[in-house]
This record gives sequence, structure tokens and C-alpha cells, in this order.
Amino acid sequence: MNAIERFAAIAAIAAGLAPAAQAAYTIPKFRVNQYYDSNAVLQRGVTLPISGAAIQGRTVTVTFAGRTLSATADLESPYASDGEARWRVEFPAMEAGGPYTLTATDGTTTLTATNILVGEVWLASGQSNAYYPIERFADAAAWLQDADYPTIRFIEATENHFEWQLNQNAWQVASSATAGKCSAMGFFFAKELQGKLGVPVGIVTAAVDGSLIDEWLPDCTSAKDHYSKMILNNLEPIPPLPVKGVLWYQGESDGMFGFGYNYRFKLQALVRNWRALWNDADMPFLVAQLPFYGAYGQWCDVRDSQNWVGRQEQGVHVVPTLDIGDLTDIHPPKKPELGRRLSEFARKYVYGEPGLYPEGPVYLRSEVNPGNASEILVHFDTHTAITSGDGQALRGFQVGGDYYGTTKFFDGTVRIVDADTLAVSCPTFPEPLAVRYGFANTDPVNFFDAEGNAAGAFRTDSFKLQSQSEDPHEHGWKLTASGDTLTATCTNANCTAGTPTFSIGGETTKAYDGTPLAATLVGTDFAALTSSSLGMLEYYRGSTKLSGPPVQAGTYEARVEVDHQNTIYVLRRTLTITAPRPRVVFCID
Repeated sequence: MNAIERFAAIAAIAAGLAPAAQAAYTIPKFRVNQYYDSNAVLQRGVTLPISGAAIQGRTVTVTFAGRTLSATADLESPYASDGEARWRVEFPAMEAGGPYTLTATDGTTTLTATNILVGEVWLASGQSNAYYPIERFADAAAWLQDADYPTIRFIEATENHFEWQLNQNAWQVASSATAGKCSAMGFFFAKELQGKLGVPVGIVTAAVDGSLIDEWLPDCTSAKDHYSKMILNNLEPIPPLPVKGVLWYQGESDGMFGFGYNYRFKLQALVRNWRALWNDADMPFLVAQLPFYGAYGQWCDVRDSQNWVGRQEQGVHVVPTLDIGDLTDIHPPKKPELGRRLSEFARKYVYGEPGLYPEGPVYLRSEVNPGNASEILVHFDTHTAITSGDGQALRGFQVGGDYYGTTKFFDGTVRIVDADTLAVSCPTFPEPLAVRYGFANTDPVNFFDAEGNAAGAFRTDSFKLQSQSEDPHEHGWKLTASGDTLTATCTNANCTAGTPTFSIGGETTKAYDGTPLAATLVGTDFAALTSSSLGMLEYYRGSTKLSGPPVQAGTYEARVEVDHQNTIYVLRRTLTITAPRPRVVFCID
């Protein structure tokens, strides 16, 4: 999404939230989180936190699957209006089954949700390829002929989405009449998974086209604009709805803007951040490795970053898609195959199904051929023998070597040595240094194992990537963040100004006297730091972000983010407002 498209999206949302539109819609005082509404699928095997909003202090009683629990509406929430509070009850874990009915009452109003199932719930997230609905594909009519699956349900978290906002979106039962609106990736994943597990499957889609990964990180968003906040509105209200795992298809925008190398640190942060949001340290992530498309060669750096996170983080599995992309279509239409692959990875790595080997040949190691120095031998971990998918020479490989004093990569020639080894060479390099696969757009690629499982992108080298920024120490500055202060120290003669600092200043504690307790931003020569950007000063109470400075007694945190050379530094300052002293009134007769 370019700047004009983003502006149009923001304008459309602003129009949707105009007073006239709001006047036509009144949010009831008593309501249940929409994720527990009729036709929902809830995650089996975990505690089920059912929540909603009610008038402050009201007792809410919830009955579900033969159990009744009560709670008081006394929890803070950014989505509750004046005089309201959040309530929450936690039902014990359940086995797959249903349908069930849920009723909730605040003593005045009773709400009923029907046809609720318990099974497996997955979050499909990212940018447009994560949500792109079936109805937008040329094969939609054929796909929808086999879409009647009453135990597959789906719900979309829209860009205007807020928790408990009635009728903003609703669970849908998959059928030929409804599935056209479902994420194609999510539907075909659910269809495969439900067929193998034999339990209900629910897909929650939270995805925004053109989004950068930064914009999905509540604590790491460097672009403090309405578009970023719109994206986070997509995500923030979903947890603590339990999900089994995440289907992540994103990175196209980061690759296009040349952020491919640093994508690894952002994706790693997202995995850790979301696991913390859901309080699930082992929550699985199935990451769709970007396919080929157009002239965007720098997508290869995103693929390399995805591989890096897969190696660094337990429970992150990178699913190859090089062979099911489309050089002319950024929304490749082979979504049924993508769903099947995601499902197989889930069945093997999440559900522990034996006898599955969906990953295809996986790079192990390489060395120069001792019998022929012009070849590099590349060894793989593969369940069945390496093969060419179309019987022709393997494509998509590049060889790197010294090219007039610099390291360059050119298309390589490949021969299959044995079941798990390739020999790769290039006439340009009599002494090649490295091999890469999936780093230059080649459509179609044909590197598979004998069972038809595709290989993912890989490289044998650790050379600097195209999008890899220079070492920040080359500019002379070394940045460190501690508490509420960011300090830059000079490490070499390249520094252009002396000791820049940036900090959050102001009072940290005072008695509340009716005026906001505010922090200020203090900087010295900060402009001397090149390629830096400064976020807005924001205030939090716990994990809840305030709409402005705090105005009530309590403990808060002021935060500001500094983005310097693709690294985010978060500064924090604790602010405490104590309760006001009792007023003493003197009466004079």
C-alpha cells in the first residue's frame, strides 16, 4: 500500500467514525466479547476466559456447557465507555465437542449465544495474502463447490474493530454461501486440518494489506500514525482469546522497502511479544516463506530473515512457497496448496502426527568438491531422494565468487550427486565461494524431494546481504538505552557532534491536584544522529495505552521510541500520581 492508498484508507475510517455514523449505532451497556458469540469455535484443552463489559459494579453470571460462574464488572478496559467496566470469568478446559449454548446476564438483560463448538482455533495474520478472500480469486466458483463444512468457522477482525463492539463482525459457518468471504489461506488450512483431526476448526483473521511488521508490534511501532493505530486495533482486542497457533504471511512490504535484513529482528520480537500477549511461551508460528514475485529481488532477504528466526526460536516453522508463487501476481492463486502445506507442518510439529515429512530438502552443510575445485557440494537433510520436479535441470541456484575484487552471485549449474547431495558450479568462478537458492526470481523452480515436498530458500554463506545496513559504529555512534535515557557515545573519528542524549524528563511523583502529570522530552544535539526518528510520547497503565496524559491517581508509564538505523530504542519513565489529601473546610459563623 502506497502513501496515497494509506491516506485513502485512513480517510475512509475517519468517515466511518464520524458523529453522524456513530449516532446511528449505540453500543449496549451490557455485552459479551464477540469472539464468544453464536457459531464460535473455542480452543480445546485450555482455560476459556469469557469476557465482556457491563455497568461498573454489576454482577454478571455466565452459564456455559453445564457450568455457571459469576464475576463483577470492575476491570479496567480501553474499550469500555463511561460508567462501564470489563468483566471476565474463566471456564475450565474442555474436550472438542458441541454445540453448546452460552448465556450471560447482568440481572437486567440476558444475552444468549448458540451453536458454539470446541476444537482448534488458529490466528491467520499478516498482510493481504493472509486475509485475501476466496471470492477474489479466479477459481472461486470451483473452490466454493466444496465449501460446506459446518464444523469450520471463521471470523475477521476488521480494521475498525474494537472488543465487544456488537455486530462489528461475527462468526460464520463455512458454506458455499459464506466461505467466499473467508481468508483463502485460512480456509484451505482449516479444511485440511479438520479433515485430518476430525474436530471443529476456527480461523480468526487479523490482517491488513500493505502493512509492515513494525505495525503489528504494540511496543515497537516506529510509525506513530493513524494507519499504524488502525492495524493495532486489528490485533489488541483478540487476546486473551486462546488460539492454538499463528499462521503468519507477511513481509512483502518490508522487502519492497529494503528492510529485509532487519526483518529478522522484528519477526523475532513479534513472536516473543505475541507469546507474551497470549501468555503462551510455546505458541507455534507457521511462517509462509515469501514466494517469487515481479522484480522484487530483495524479498530474498526477507526469506533469509524468516529462516534465521526459524533457527533461533523454538516453535517457529518456515513453510516453503517458492514453487507456488506467481511472478505476475502478488496474491498467488495456489492457496489450496498453501493451506495443505501449512496443515502438514501443523500436524507434524504442533499435533505430533508421526510419519510426516513436509519440509522437503533442508540445507545442512557445504564444501568445495575435493575432486573438482570448480564445484561446491551442498548436503541436505531429506527424507526421500532429491529430485527435479519436472525432470529438467534444477533451477533457482546461484553461485558466488570473486568478481573483480567484489563478491558477486550468478546463476549456477546444478547436478544431482546422490540422494542428499548437489554439486553446484558457475563458469564465471573457477573457485566458487558460496551457493544460494531462492535469492533470484526464477519461475517456476523445481527443487523437490521424491515425495513432492518443495525445498525452501537457503544460502551457504554469511556475506553481507543487499539490505543489510552498515555497522552503526562506522558512523562513530554507539547508542545505549537505559530507563528513560538514550545516550550516544563516540567510538571513532567519524562522529560529527559531541555526546547526543535523549531522555524523558519531568516529575515522577506528585499528589494529584486535578491537572495531568506529564513528562517532557529532553534532547541535546540529537539531530546529529543520522537516520533517526522520534515517536510520540505515550502513556500506559499496565498494558493499556491511554488516549492522553494520565488524570487520575495511580501509577503509569511514559514511553517514547527512537528509531535509529533500523533499530528501535524504547525509553520508559514511571509516573505516579498519589491520592489527593483530604480537603479541610473552615466554617465561620
